[in-house]
Amino acid sequence: EKDDIITLQPENANKVTITRNIWNNFFGGKMYLNVTNIEMLKEQLSPEHGNRLFFMIFNDNGAFQHHITDNFFVWIYNYNANMIALKYVSSVPEKTADIVNHVSEDFLGYNIEKKQEHAQNVLAFIEEQLTIVYEGLNQAEKQLQEFKRKNKISETNNATSFLLPSSFNNNDYERQKKQLNVLSQMNQKITSDENVNTMELMTLMSGAQSSESMIMNFLNGINQLQKERERLLLNVTQDNHNVRIIDNQIAEQKRMLQEFITITNERLKTQIESAQKIESEPESTSSFEQNEIEFVRLQRVYSVHKNFYDQLVSKRAEYLISKAGHVTNNVILQKADIPRYQIAPIKSKVFAIAIILVLIMIFILTLIRYLLYNNIMNMSDIARFTKVPISGVIPNSTQTNKINRFVVENKPNSIITEAFRTLRSNLEFMVKDPNSKKIVAITSTISGEGKTFIAINLGGVIALSGKRVVLIDLDLRKPKIHLTFKSSNKQGLSTILIGKDSYKDCLIKTEFDNFDVITSGPPPPNPAELANSENFDMLIAELKNEYDVIIIDTPPIGIVSDAIFSFKRADLRIYVTRANYSKRNFINNINYVSEQKKIVNASIVLNAAEIVSSKYGYGYKGYRYGYGYGYGYYSYGPEKKKQKGILKYFKK
Repeated sequence: EKDDIITLQPENANKVTITRNIWNNFFGGKMYLNVTNIEMLKEQLSPEHGNRLFFMIFNDNGAFQHHITDNFFVWIYNYNANMIALKYVSSVPEKTADIVNHVSEDFLGYNIEKKQEHAQNVLAFIEEQLTIVYEGLNQAEKQLQEFKRKNKISETNNATSFLLPSSFNNNDYERQKKQLNVLSQMNQKITSDENVNTMELMTLMSGAQSSESMIMNFLNGINQLQKERERLLLNVTQDNHNVRIIDNQIAEQKRMLQEFITITNERLKTQIESAQKIESEPESTSSFEQNEIEFVRLQRVYSVHKNFYDQLVSKRAEYLISKAGHVTNNVILQKADIPRYQIAPIKSKVFAIAIILVLIMIFILTLIRYLLYNNIMNMSDIARFTKVPISGVIPNSTQTNKINRFVVENKPNSIITEAFRTLRSNLEFMVKDPNSKKIVAITSTISGEGKTFIAINLGGVIALSGKRVVLIDLDLRKPKIHLTFKSSNKQGLSTILIGKDSYKDCLIKTEFDNFDVITSGPPPPNPAELANSENFDMLIAELKNEYDVIIIDTPPIGIVSDAIFSFKRADLRIYVTRANYSKRNFINNINYVSEQKKIVNASIVLNAAEIVSSKYGYGYKGYRYGYGYGYGYYSYGPEKKKQKGILKYFKK
């Protein structure tokens, strides 16, 4: 609409017309809409910008106050220079500057108010005293005018023109002398001692039997101020602003008391001198002289009240002028400017903290995984928990990941084949006569550790040395060897042991002329009994006549007990573990078989060990030496792509 009128559409209500930059009635409250750039607002509301909507949120009365106090900070900037700093944090830059500047200005105004409070207290006291003194002045003036009217004394008459031949009472004379002495002592004490004890002065006045109530009023006022000062000093120091105000009031009261005492002393001296003069004159006096004395007395009382009243009026004028001229002792050294840069959140710090937190989380997760990781990783894990020797380490590669792969046939020059050659050599050192006929039993704790893979390739590498080798699949429950050689499993060890077939009818020829295989055959209902039968012993005896090495692939020793029987018949016992697969507590089974079952010539083969490549060859993690095949003669299939970046540090 017009530049100064804006139409608002509240939710669930009719449209409301608001005039900008003034206070408007708005649903029972007041709203001030400050629009400094009406043209920009029109541009934002134009159809070209999609008819944008502006929303306002109305909070309760205390919400804004809590928001201000929670985000407003004050601290001592320089203690020696008496400097303080103010800070307000908000998402609106203009708002932060406005609030800090307004609070600073209000603080200066508060300082002026505290200064004017002292002057206001003194003015209140003066007004109270003016009322009392004015009543006394009015009474004295009425008495004086009444006396003049009765005695027909004109304004031009002077009291000194009359004689005072009246007789004077000796008691009054002594009383006035005593009162003059008391007032002189009071004046001396007030002058010499700033912290004079008002109770002592009041005691002097009571001893003099004074009829002057004004002095007692002054003393009572000073006494009350001193008590108030002592009460404040219990919680604050003498430099406190309120204590100083009371000190000034006490000093002012003492000054007015001294002036009143001085005037009273002059009056008493005059009366005493007049009395002494009367006593020295004849006793006969006229009534005229007595009237003159009364006139002088009334005139003196009137003068005292008038002088005191004039002084109070003068002091009131002084404090009114002082109150109007009060200025603050504080100054704003630098006003708050509108911030040009965002102070929080700082993106660089947020990114840095996020990166640090991610790294910490990665470290913690890696540490937790390492602490909870219970698998055998390398040879060091095995050597730490058992005394059974390690006869071989078979490296991990793409070839070992395939079930029961016959790698020594396809890759005779690979590092895996060479690892089996090393295993073959180590086994020959474990027997007294390397050329004697041997039975080798191979087992593991659970399925999947690679015992069948070890048995097949160990038989192949022994056959490469020229010896006749036969491999028997004794795992009658879960046979796998027939899958490697892609043969039928309708006949095999189970049919041989029950007398259905002869072993020669069940032999499977391999690519090596001196390496034969006997599969397990159909799964029997009593595999443990067949494995421990006399027929099996007779079969082993017949095979020894035909073969140099008999390799028996037994079932997992941690699951069934068939392997124990084969271990007792064997000359060499191989216990297979797999890196990053076999649990560390599986080593307890090895110790149990070796120590409790009294099995000798037992050894451990670590399968699928991680290869550590170097400039001159390959080695195994946790192994103190490696095989030097870095000249390109040996290979083991397609080369794996090396992992780059941070991923290689998290590879298992």
